[in-house]
Amino acid sequence: MNSRRYTCAAAAGCLALWAALALWFGQRDLQISLALASPGASWARWFEIYGEHPAMLLVWTAGQLLFSAARLLPARTRLLQRLLALAVQLTAGLALVHMTAGRGLGMELSALQWALAVLLLAAAAIAAQLALLRMPAERLTRLHRAAWLTLLLVGGELALVHSLKSVWGRVRFRDLLPGYTDYTAWYTPMGRTGNRSFPSSHAANSWALLLLPVYASAALARPAILRAAWIAALLWGLATSFSRLVAGAHYASDLLVGASITILLFLLLWRYMPLELPYSGMKSYRGQRGQDPSGPDVRL
Repeated sequence: MNSRRYTCAAAAGCLALWAALALWFGQRDLQISLALASPGASWARWFEIYGEHPAMLLVWTAGQLLFSAARLLPARTRLLQRLLALAVQLTAGLALVHMTAGRGLGMELSALQWALAVLLLAAAAIAAQLALLRMPAERLTRLHRAAWLTLLLVGGELALVHSLKSVWGRVRFRDLLPGYTDYTAWYTPMGRTGNRSFPSSHAANSWALLLLPVYASAALARPAILRAAWIAALLWGLATSFSRLVAGAHYASDLLVGASITILLFLLLWRYMPLELPYSGMKSYRGQRGQDPSGPDVRL
């Protein structure tokens, strides 16, 4: 009962803080951007290019794990999972290539360059599968659940964020007209204008690194590594989100909502995702709280 009361109190406190920030940003978004935006900052440009890469790398990794773990499944589901895993690997890999070429190099790839990229992705996938063949089945089973959590989290937050972007129509700070006459508060949807400031997809994707501790725990990492994973996830999420404000690409409220979507979805998935893996032919090695000898628990 005390634990439940503490959880409820913590949730209420977080909700109150979120509401206060949302209200304050609704009144001060423009002033905050005027004070902090510096579109020429090189470090903010670096995060604009690479801030979403870790999320796509996690999705690509999840595809590798799903493909390898399929060998532990019953024959009737093995093929389906491997087909899904191949689609996930290809989609995430091509997204990484597209973001690197478009944002980092400012170039459109030719058909031949795309074909070369596919070959390189195939070589990387083969190398990953050869490495995973040596992984014990017990550890692969735990990582299998982390892979599904990755797909649901990143896929869910991308769907929500881009659905909101398409109908909200908020103009980015750096695209405002002289005099800021086309500025709108975050709570005022403008419809399908083609503007896509609200919410921030960089912020949403950067906070997907909350999955790092999940992977670290599933891989039986030492407590020090698990703590480092939490710190890395928090620092990356904060740095990437703040960089979008500095770059003039987003307002503070865009970042708040983008990050909140991913964090809330992560908490819901971790709380309600079944502990047993979705196929009866694969045994789950996750023990009960306080009885799992496999390593630290990341339950929130």
